[in-house]
Amino acid sequence: MQIYFESLWVFSLLPLAALPWIKLPSTTIEVRNLPIVPIDRENNLIELMIRLTLTITIISCLFGLSGPYYGQRMTVSTGIGAEIVLLLDRSRSMDQPYGKVDFSRSLIINTREMTTKKEAAKNVLSNFISNRPDDFFGLVNFSSRPIRLFPLTRNHDSIQGAINASVYGKSLAETDIAAVLLEGLSFFSNRSYTASRVLMLISDGGAQIDPRTRQEIAELSNRYQISIYWIYLRGRGSPGLSEDQIDSAGSGAVPEFFLHKYFQSIGVPYKVYEASDNNQLKNALKEIDKLQKLPTRFQVITPPKSLSDTAFLWAFVFFTPFLIFSMFEVTRWELQGEQK
Repeated sequence: MQIYFESLWVFSLLPLAALPWIKLPSTTIEVRNLPIVPIDRENNLIELMIRLTLTITIISCLFGLSGPYYGQRMTVSTGIGAEIVLLLDRSRSMDQPYGKVDFSRSLIINTREMTTKKEAAKNVLSNFISNRPDDFFGLVNFSSRPIRLFPLTRNHDSIQGAINASVYGKSLAETDIAAVLLEGLSFFSNRSYTASRVLMLISDGGAQIDPRTRQEIAELSNRYQISIYWIYLRGRGSPGLSEDQIDSAGSGAVPEFFLHKYFQSIGVPYKVYEASDNNQLKNALKEIDKLQKLPTRFQVITPPKSLSDTAFLWAFVFFTPFLIFSMFEVTRWELQGEQK
């Protein structure tokens, strides 16, 4: 254990600790015939103890005034979890309610629960994070560009607060999927592999990605050993991601289908979950929770801890004997039968 000090100059006052040995604060008693005073070993021992305790009191006070503290420590702990980067869509379409698919494959509005996609994503993600205490979470909001809100952290309260705040305010119209994927992958750059790694895309749309960027994303995903999960929040007018739901216009007219096929081709574990209502969204997060239950190692940082309070407490403890014995100090000897 290494101890650091904020004000080392305070130790220059250590010579003050010798004051109790120079002159003990007491009242002088005059005796006419000193030889008649008996040797009192008990009082001499008490006087020695008082001098020692006063010395220790002064040293403890100086130690406390120097600002001692433990240095920051890092310990390695183990648990069950993963490193998950949440890529949360904040485009304008996330302000719309879910699209509900009926048996005839036509799309209608879910009128029973008019929950917007961003509100549903917030609620389910909050529960998901609460159920995974050992996970590291990172958070990126994105629309026309990615905004990194938190690096990978186990400070889940901060992540929860950022997700709760994401439902407020106006959203932007455009979505840049390529930029947010690269931003999410950058979380794992120069980071030791100690747990399974996940990019979790929560979005209701896709986008075309140019060939050069597609290659870069694929290379980084394989290098960092990433698993990709896409929570596809299906909205009104979306034909879905199954090939039999794509019309004759082809996949180019459906950016989500293009993105889905691209994820399937890059050579890393990938799964998509289509969610048209809250129950499907909850089931998707439950399945991901079951899949990502592997052993993980993580570093726990213990913040610096001040020792000043402990030093002042010891100073009070060692000063107490002086206070107690001073109450019994003899200031005058009286002889039996002496006339007053």
